[in-house]
Amino acid sequence: MIVRAYTNPWFERTWPTRSLASQLAPFEAFGHELGRLFSAQERAVRSGDCVPGSADATFELKDDGSQLSLSASLPGLTELDLELTATAEKLSLRGERKVSVPEGYSARLRERQSYAFERSFRLPVKIDPDKVEAKLVNGILTVTLPKAEESKPRSITVHAV
Repeated sequence: MIVRAYTNPWFERTWPTRSLASQLAPFEAFGHELGRLFSAQERAVRSGDCVPGSADATFELKDDGSQLSLSASLPGLTELDLELTATAEKLSLRGERKVSVPEGYSARLRERQSYAFERSFRLPVKIDPDKVEAKLVNGILTVTLPKAEESKPRSITVHAV
């Protein structure tokens, strides 16, 4: 018995060879475009047109049963730069960091920018706004939010019948 191998003309045709440079051309164009975009962003930040604002401020809200606790990392801010307001269901925080050059000096390089931010938090439980306390130590703001009496967990005794 003779077995004849099937030949496919598609595989037999000659394929044009491409140089490595022509194969990498799309990636080079992409890299050039990325470089252009990052350069434009860097120029905008240095000129002050684009300020990375609240990227410096980070927040964390915890519940320990009897109270809520908000921690915020606010580098470069003082207590005079902050405004805090609380209602039974909402906490609002506003702040502004101003970076200025002292009189008689000029800035050669400025990596820290002035910025302002405003954040509001809808609280998961009602709080007592009259008992809210806030402390700012080394750029870390800690806000203690005592829960309202109706929001605190209660122990319920079960009676057997």
